[in-house]
Parts: sequence; C-alpha cells; structure tokens
Amino acid sequence: MTLSEETRALLAEFLRHPTGLEQLPPALQTELLFKGALAALQQDATPEAVQILEEVSRAEPMDGAQALALEALVALASGSHEEAIAALFRLAVDYGIEPAQLAVLEKNFTAPTAGLQAAFLLLTGQSEAARSFDPDLKLLTSFVLDQAAPGLGQRVLQAASRVGWQNWISLINAVQHPGPENSAALLDRYPTLPPVERSLTIAVLDRFAAANEPYAQEILTQLVLRYDDAPACAISVERGYLPREAIHKALFLFLTQQWQAYETFDFDQRLLVAAYETAGLELRKRMLDISRQSGQMEWFRGLSGANRTRWLRDLSDADWETAIHGLESAGRFEEMWRLSQLSSPLWSARILARLEAAGWQPAPPHELEAFTLLANLAREAAAVPPAIRPRYSFQIVTMDDLRSLALSPDGRTLALGSASNAIHLWRLEEKPETLPILYAASTQSHALAFSPDGELLAAAVADQTIRVYQWLDGRAVKTMPGHKGLIRSIAISSDNRTMYSASFDGTLRAWRFPVGTESRVIDHSRGEIFAVALSPDGRELITAGADLVLKVFQIPEGAKVREMEGHTATVTMLAASPTTPFVASYSRDQSIRVWNYINGRQVQSFEVGTQPVTGLCIHPNEQILFSASTKGQLTVWNISTGLSLQDLVMHRRAVIGLALTPSGDTLISASVDGAVTLWNLETFLLARQPVEDMPLDQASSLQKQLKMHTRTDTEKAWLAFLLELLRWKQRFDIQIEGPRTISIGEFDIQL
Repeated sequence: MTLSEETRALLAEFLRHPTGLEQLPPALQTELLFKGALAALQQDATPEAVQILEEVSRAEPMDGAQALALEALVALASGSHEEAIAALFRLAVDYGIEPAQLAVLEKNFTAPTAGLQAAFLLLTGQSEAARSFDPDLKLLTSFVLDQAAPGLGQRVLQAASRVGWQNWISLINAVQHPGPENSAALLDRYPTLPPVERSLTIAVLDRFAAANEPYAQEILTQLVLRYDDAPACAISVERGYLPREAIHKALFLFLTQQWQAYETFDFDQRLLVAAYETAGLELRKRMLDISRQSGQMEWFRGLSGANRTRWLRDLSDADWETAIHGLESAGRFEEMWRLSQLSSPLWSARILARLEAAGWQPAPPHELEAFTLLANLAREAAAVPPAIRPRYSFQIVTMDDLRSLALSPDGRTLALGSASNAIHLWRLEEKPETLPILYAASTQSHALAFSPDGELLAAAVADQTIRVYQWLDGRAVKTMPGHKGLIRSIAISSDNRTMYSASFDGTLRAWRFPVGTESRVIDHSRGEIFAVALSPDGRELITAGADLVLKVFQIPEGAKVREMEGHTATVTMLAASPTTPFVASYSRDQSIRVWNYINGRQVQSFEVGTQPVTGLCIHPNEQILFSASTKGQLTVWNISTGLSLQDLVMHRRAVIGLALTPSGDTLISASVDGAVTLWNLETFLLARQPVEDMPLDQASSLQKQLKMHTRTDTEKAWLAFLLELLRWKQRFDIQIEGPRTISIGEFDIQL
C-alpha cells in the first residue's frame, strides 16, 4: 500500500517514541497491529502459527488480509517449511483459492503427497501434466477415494469431466455411488478401456470386493461372464465370488470349470440350458469351447433344436458327417454348397463330391463357374488324402543307442541323450548342423529338458543325479543329488525358477533352478513315478506311474487337488497340451487316454495295440495327438473322434521321443539308432482348418508355396484347391452381411 505524507509522519513519530500508540488513528492502529501479528506469526513459524496464517487466508477478516497471510505462507514455504507448503496446497486444492494456486504455480512447490499433487495439476487445468505425473491414475484414484472430502472429490470429478476422462469417472462413480446404473456404465465401458485403465479398474474392484462390498464382487463376476476377463476370473475364483442371479451363477461356475460346485448347484443342467438360450453368439461360442475341451456336453441335449448352435471350427469329424448326411437326405443342396465354401478343405472336398454325385449345380452363372472349378480341384486333391511327409532326415553318428530327446523353446536346437555320456546337439536350420557334443559326468541321459529361456540344459543321468549345463559352451553349472532311484522325467517351470523331477524311488521333487538346492518332496508314491508334466501356465503339475492314477498338484503350493483314474496298468508317459487343459497318458494297459486335468474328466481313449508307446505330444492348435512306438511307427490321432488319421513310417527301430516346433508346423522324431526326421505338417493342418478362419493374406502365402519345387504333387493339389476356396471366400464375404445359420435338426451351424 502507498502511505500518505501525514501517515508517514505519524509512523515516524511512533517509531521514535513507541509508547505513543494512542497518537495514531484507531484504523491505523488496527492495521499496524494486524500486520505486526502476521509478521510475528511468520517469524514464529510453528505449526500453530502456520495454522493461524492459513485460517486468515481463508477467512480474510479485513481488506488485504488474505494477500498478507499468503505472503507470509509463501515466504515460509520458500524456505522449505513443510507445514507452510501443506497449508498452501490445502488452500489451493481443498478451498480452490486462486491466489494460493497462483503462488504454488509461480514458486513450483511440490505437494506433500503424490495424490494431492495429481489433484492440484488436474484442478488447475494441467490435465496433460497430471496424466504424465500419474499415468495410470492410481494416485488420483487413491486421493479421491481415501483422502478428499466429498465436496473436493466432486470438484476433481468435474475437472476430469471437463477434460474427457469419462472412463475414470465411471470407475469412481461405480464404487462411490454403487447401483445398477453405475455398475452397468462401467461394464459397458470396460472393453474399450486401454490396458492401464483396465488394470486400475480391476485393482479398485478387487479392493472393494475384498472389503465385502457385494456390488464390486458382482461387477468382477460379470466381467468374467461378459468378456472372459482373466484377471477378474483369477480374483473371483480364488476368493469364491459368485453372481447373484441363479442362471449367472450356474454359468459362472461352468465357464470357470468349477465342476463339483457346478454339478451340485445345477444338477439337472436346466440353468445352463437357459443361459445358453439367452446368450449372445460370443458367449455361446465360449460355452461350446469349454464343453468340447472338458467333455461336458450332456447339457447340450437339453436344448431345443433351434438353440443348438455349433461353430464351424468346433465341429468334429462326427459332427461334419452328421451335418452333411442330414442336409443331403433333406435335399438341401444350396446349404451344402454354402458350407463347402467356408469349411475346411478336407470337408469341402467331400461336400463337393456329394453335390456332384447328386447332380446338383448352382443356378447363377458366376456360382456355376466357381462350383465347376472347385469341384474339379477337389476331385484332384481328394484322390490322395492330405498327408504328413518328411521335411528332411539326418543321421547321428554314434555307437550308442539314443535314450532321450529335448527341443529348445525356440525350436532351433535339438538335444539327444545317449546310453553313453554323450549328449548330441544339433542346430535345426534349412540344413541341420551338428554342434559340439556335450559330455555328461555320467552315462545314460534318461531325460532332458531345456530351460524356458533356452540357455540351460538339464539332464537326468544314470547316477541318479540331475546335471545342469550351459550347453553353448559345455560348462557344468550344477549337480543335483537326492534321488535314490532312476530319474525318468523332468520339467522346468515357465518362470525359469523351479525344476520338478519324477523318479523310480517314488518321489516327486521340486528344486530351485538352476542353483540346485532341493526345495521339497512334493509327493511320495507307493511305486515308481514314470512321468511329470506341467500345464502351460505352470499352475498345475501332473504325474503318473506304477500306482495307475494321474495326480494333479497345485503349484507353487504343491497340494494335490485331484487324482484321475481309468488306467489298469502302470502309466509310463505323459504329454501336456501347450494350449488347452489336456494331458495325454500312455499305460501298459495298451491305451492312450486324454484327460482334462482341470475337472478330472477323461476326454478320449485310444487302443494302441501290443507295441509299447515311446513318444507322445499334443498339437498346440488342433485336436491332434501324435504317438510313437517301439516299432518305429508314428500314429496321428484325432482327439475329438478317437480315430487314427494316419500312420507315419520312417524309422526302422524304436522311437525315443517326439517334439513339436513352437509354430506347430514341424514334428520331430528320433529313434534309438540315431535317425532323426522332421515331419512337414503344414498341408495336413491347412486341410483341416476352416476357410472361414483363414486370413485373407493367406492366399499370397499359398501362391508362394505352390511355386516351391519341394512341394509334392499331392500337396500342390490341396494347396491349389485351398487357394481357390480363399479366392471365392473373398467374393462370398462381400455378398453376405452378418452371420448366417444352417439348421440340420440335431444342431445349428453358425457361419
């Protein structure tokens, strides 16, 4: 303020003679006293003094009081006074006092808590800075839910609305003001959320659900039903959350494969039938996928014919035969023609053959032209079924029989253990290349396993130890003693931290990998344990052996969760699917069985004859199982039908193991005499894949393959047929908008 000459004179006299305060006008006395009080409070700088300065800034008891009090707070804050900084942020954020906001911005003070800083940035119009400071909005969420008073929280939400943060607002509203409308808004928005906002949503819902808030539990279970959300599913299953409505509860138990609880709750399967009949296409598809994988198809018979929808990719060979026979018997050739354009080349060729035999042809000229071309190509291709053939073979020069096989995670390196101490390593490129032999400290590598990162190779050898090697340079990393019998099988967890071993001493052991100290004995069986296998996610461990049952353990706890009975003799081999909850087992009862280890049900069984099976693997993308025997023969099985599709004969002696490359297009087999064969699965798999599922750019790949001189005439015939199907599909896609359904009596086929 600017003083008058008279006032300056009065002040000068007062300062010379401080006892003459009564000489000053009352208003000036008050003003001087007020300013002196503020100065004294600033000099005092105690928390109590700061509190008084903050109150003056809010109340402003006289003109200019707020500015003077703020000046005092800013002066203290500039000296890193924590209480003064906190007071300024309360004034700026809690009370929205603009001068305080400007002071904080000008001096670039930092809030005492991260959440308050995020709120300040948003409230002062710095939304980009707020998002940069708090990219996942966790700080702001915690501030609004846990720290801000209701009025302040509402102001933060209003600021968020002004900058378009509607996703975040819907989450806050759903938990602060629970109700059907806000829950529905959050559920509707969820599939459009970016990953960071999905993670935040799940974390917040998890927190409130754990606090026994029923609305949060309901939203989590609905995320599973609507969107098959994995994090929501893991939380809900672990903590036992269930939807409120009976139909949703039955559906949730079914989709999460909680079989015992489902069968108890929906014992007559009426609720599941009702759920299917009111579900959308995607949910129906999920229900059928789980039914196919688990073998739980009894409920499907309870549907009315109009509601028995199946999808092309889910039809087994038996389903295809039923569908085609039903359509053919009813003379519905137009629909057979439509199916032939979208089914797998294998079934398309069979449908076209039946249409030709019936003398049917499409009427439109452009379709007749396509029909004639496709029928001719199908006839040529169908003359020889799509077969699996060797890609190439090579011979390992060794005086010792081979005993074991392992393929590196990238599919480029093959390790073969022998009866001696030699472990042969080969690089599988266009031309296989031998690598330096790895010499173990003991003979007979009965089991081999690469670490998931591909850097280490574990070998179970004859001295009942496991040796871990840095295979690139042959350096021994660790020796793991402990077993008292032959070690027949080892598996390494996907996180590279734990190895499991199964032994004839009856123990299943877990080891810290690769340091080698034994963690614990997970199981002690009455007889020999022959095999151990891990689920793709590493959460289930399956073992089998002389006690005839398959045991399933929960990892990392190691608790046994179920046993699967059915074999009547020792089980000597296991193979887990890399993509589905299936495990295949071979027993000396001369059968291969396929199980769903989540619900314990047997999915399929194959009788394999008297020749012992020595190799098993399940294809990652198809319901295909490969087995090998002591005769040197490989057999291809269809898991869905239980039928043998093809026998592969190449080896003269017993096969010691099978492996699939990560892409699934090459099968590797090796026999005791050192013969190794890589089998080309590409054409075989393409012929069984629905054209409907193939990307449009698949055509260019087929054209390149047709020009390869390495392709056989049979392969080229199937590739040419498939290429024409794809070309016609592109025209067909343009003609048909939206899904179509073909009803055949027993079920509908969704196109």
